[in-house]
Amino acid sequence: MTGAMRVGLDIGATKILGVAVDPDGRVVAQVRTPTPSGGDAVVAAAAEVVDKLRAETGSGPAHAVGVGVPGLVDTARGTLQNAVNLGVNEDWFPLGAALSERIDAAVVVDNDANAAALGVARRTDHDDLAYLSIGTGLAAALVLGGRIRRGLRGAAGEIGHIPVDPAGPRCPCGQVGCLETFASGSAVAAAWPTASGPRRRRSSRPPRTVTPRRSPYGTRSPPGWPTRCAWSPWPSTRRPWCSAGASPTSATRCWRRCARRWAGRPPTRPS
Repeated sequence: MTGAMRVGLDIGATKILGVAVDPDGRVVAQVRTPTPSGGDAVVAAAAEVVDKLRAETGSGPAHAVGVGVPGLVDTARGTLQNAVNLGVNEDWFPLGAALSERIDAAVVVDNDANAAALGVARRTDHDDLAYLSIGTGLAAALVLGGRIRRGLRGAAGEIGHIPVDPAGPRCPCGQVGCLETFASGSAVAAAWPTASGPRRRRSSRPPRTVTPRRSPYGTRSPPGWPTRCAWSPWPSTRRPWCSAGASPTSATRCWRRCARRWAGRPPTRPS
């Protein structure tokens, strides 16, 4: 391959896949390597993939590199946040700048589901579509009018860490019962029976320790109240919604609403 190459990097929780394309968009080489944990380690592995692609194609430095990565991405700055499956939880890790410095090329970073959705839209000639990405994690993306709908803070489509079951398993992000713990590829693999029993859910780092905050009534319903919470499908006598890791504000709001609905007045906070 003559001239500068264009490179695409798909950085996932289990592997980094890099491809080199010619000016016509045809893939001329690809390299795959396991994904390490931690921002600096991910940058080093990604730079190594680019170097291997350059060696395979016999080309000079990359003309441009596009990176798809899970988590919240600030595309203007090329920074990354809350990529739990990559072990990147600090505030806005400068992935684009760090990788650009290592490979001496322009780097554009976007959320992997957004990048995939835009590619599907261009490939299928659809201006409006919804894209669901089921891998180690779970994410979605929206293309409306041929453009990615990013949301106010770039989190549109980040459905994987929406809590759906307060009695569910603990997620590596630190929450309990995230949708990703039930509907991702890793969750399916963990639940699928094998000869040695269910597989263990892969986590790139140990889950954070979170102490659940309890409602004023602990695990019991107040006297005279129904045994099923009015705001969730779980019986309040077993595990009430407001004792399943909710913030103090959410817990207070929950039992006040329940009181207004069933008792007609706010309950007296226990001493």
